[in-house]
Amino acid sequence: MPLPVGALGPAVMLNHCVHLSDRDIELIAATGSPVVHDPTSNMLLGSGVALIPRLRAAGATIGLGCDGPACTNGQDMIENMKYAALLQKVVARQADVVVAEEVFRMATSGGAAAVGLGDRLGRLVPGFLADVVLVDATGPHMIPMHDPLAALVYSARAADVDTGLVGGRIVVRHGEVPTLDEERVVSDVARRARAVRRSA
Repeated sequence: MPLPVGALGPAVMLNHCVHLSDRDIELIAATGSPVVHDPTSNMLLGSGVALIPRLRAAGATIGLGCDGPACTNGQDMIENMKYAALLQKVVARQADVVVAEEVFRMATSGGAAAVGLGDRLGRLVPGFLADVVLVDATGPHMIPMHDPLAALVYSARAADVDTGLVGGRIVVRHGEVPTLDEERVVSDVARRARAVRRSA
């Protein structure tokens, strides 16, 4: 299958993909070009909706991303999982078009594959990097919990993250980041933002 410019392939990352033709989808899947879905940014900017069910049916690799703070007003991957599922449901008018399990896969193994690290992270299996997030599921918004995965995608919040490990090293403990002075970082960011506004 000839390629227009030879730019597609596993080493490229296609973000957003909200305006794809049938031929685009065919090429993306055939060349193994990973797509990173960013529903929060797409909704905030009104840029369009990625054709996730059609990309999935074609066999494309799909990851989930947050984009930058200027495009999303946040960096909450848990929130992004919920939005990814809900956006597809409302567009398709079909409640099961994208379900919690699929969105969770996009945020974990799909995301790892999209950045070329699918052979090292994104799943809890022997030999992979020990990246683990522990979520406090005792909050009232998480109760009752009939399906833990659905509760994580549709009910959990970023503030529910109790512990985070990257490569087996604790980077979040009881909701706090022990490797940095959070108060100083927040203050510094606020100061720099004020300086940028003054110079604009």
